[in-house]
Amino acid sequence: MGNRIRQVFANVWDALADTPEEAANLTLRSDLMIKIEGIIKEGGWTQAEAAKRCGVTQPRMNDLLRGRISRFSIDALVNIASALGRKVRVSMDAETSPDQLKLYENNIRGLINTVRAKRACQWCRNPGLPIISNGLCSSCYRWYRAQGKLSKEVAKLPPRRPKDQFSNLRRELGVVNCAVELCKADGDTLETQFGQTDPMDLNDAFHGLCKRVLGATRGAHLFNSLAHFFYDFSSMQRIWIWYLVFMIEREANRKVRRQNAQSIALRASHARGTDSHERHRD
Repeated sequence: MGNRIRQVFANVWDALADTPEEAANLTLRSDLMIKIEGIIKEGGWTQAEAAKRCGVTQPRMNDLLRGRISRFSIDALVNIASALGRKVRVSMDAETSPDQLKLYENNIRGLINTVRAKRACQWCRNPGLPIISNGLCSSCYRWYRAQGKLSKEVAKLPPRRPKDQFSNLRRELGVVNCAVELCKADGDTLETQFGQTDPMDLNDAFHGLCKRVLGATRGAHLFNSLAHFFYDFSSMQRIWIWYLVFMIEREANRKVRRQNAQSIALRASHARGTDSHERHRD
């Protein structure tokens, strides 16, 4: 198979239009239609109510809400926006110069260097949390203390028996141990983020974050609208975006750290029980 050439466009209209002028016209009309649709949804109006407020027929309103952009000129959309009591302003932005791009890159590189140089937790490597003790942040130090306390208590217990009255204590130590490993895994993962520049991998990470925060349905809808979005960024920008995505994901994980640790410990316990049963049967 021959090598495929991938083209990158700023938006979907640049890909579909034959000329830059046509793409700019379609982009402006699309933005106006999206804004008008948002106003209608915010008002909770039916199509008949919206058509009356906008001064158009209901079939015309149906075309607008269905995104039939070819049926609306800029003038028509401006008139509809005016009927809704909105003022339309158009801004013209110059393209970013190479010197500005270089300045942006240097700023991002400075942010990354600041994050990497800042004293961080020895386990989770989070530079945004203060160090409490033993080189650990407040969250990790809590697990560190729990691990030390439970380890001493379990070490004093008699050997494990089939009907062990200390099973809850042993189980709690297993959960804490798993939580500690999750904290350290966060730190290991963060170290790899600063070397990641692949846009497809960043797409996958962002997709996972969308599903985690918004749910499978809404997250997939948002992600699909941003497909191949990260190809437009430089390698340095992707590193920084990936870092931000990871930090958001990790903060979400921190809130359910115990729940995740319990799930891992439970699976490990079941696996040990299955192996013990197999050995006993043999």
